[in-house]
Amino acid sequence: DDTMSFYNVSDPNNPVYINTTPLLCSANSTLYKDNKLCVNGNRWGYSIYDVSDVANPQLLYETVLANGAYFGGIVDNYFITTDMMERYYEIKTIDISDPANPIVVARWNPGIQYYGVLFFNAGENTALISIEGFWALVDMQNPLSFQMINQGTASSSIGYMKKYNQILYTCLTNISKLGIYDLSVVPAVLHSEIDLGDMPLWLDIKDEFMYISIQSGIDVYSIRDPLNPGYVTSYSTPNQNMMIHIVDDNLYIAETDRLEIVNIANPTIPEFVSYLLIPDLKGPYGLKTMGVEGQFAYCSGNLSLIHI
Repeated sequence: DDTMSFYNVSDPNNPVYINTTPLLCSANSTLYKDNKLCVNGNRWGYSIYDVSDVANPQLLYETVLANGAYFGGIVDNYFITTDMMERYYEIKTIDISDPANPIVVARWNPGIQYYGVLFFNAGENTALISIEGFWALVDMQNPLSFQMINQGTASSSIGYMKKYNQILYTCLTNISKLGIYDLSVVPAVLHSEIDLGDMPLWLDIKDEFMYISIQSGIDVYSIRDPLNPGYVTSYSTPNQNMMIHIVDDNLYIAETDRLEIVNIANPTIPEFVSYLLIPDLKGPYGLKTMGVEGQFAYCSGNLSLIHI
């Protein structure tokens, strides 16, 4: 069965196993707020755990959605996630002020078929929606009434997107390219595409450097000129990568069967720190997704909760 595992990595060089608890199935993403962990599951919907004691997580609530849940976010006391209703993608706003009794309080359907993925922009009340070859920038300031700010089309399915000031970077998975959009224009204009030579799956940004997760490792680009990124270096990994996340000077990489930690204090020379094997992963991609909030890293393939 799929599991949620807890590790202490206060010392990144010496991760220590704490505990494991079962899950109904593998998770697509995890969201944390006020000791509550919302788990988006790929086949069964979502669940809410109390993780105030990481050695003894308590399941507060779980439910089934029509087509499983994907990425999402938390705004105030609202958990926002995605679902499919009668072949159409929609966003649901769920009031979790009482986590044991969540209530769906709003729905938004952009009228587009196929499932979509919702990515929140850290530090902003906005989110990015990816649906096949379409994307939208949405104002989430009022979780009960979403407003589309900008939108665009892509020449490929979008694996991940990230907003940087008035620039949008998109991982064009099917054609192994990075798409660059100018958000100062509405609707947004595709400025250019960079051929990466490998499938991009995720990206993160720190101090005018962009780190792109490709299947064979990490590509580093300078974005001092945000519309024209310049290649800096690459860092190879032994396994296929999925999500990456930067915390301070460390880059966390979700690989097939392990979490790798790389120091990027000098972006031109990424240095290996340590890795943590995550056993008994399910599915073709193993450790698929990861998020970091405060002192915890949340990893899912199965789902692992890692103290950092």
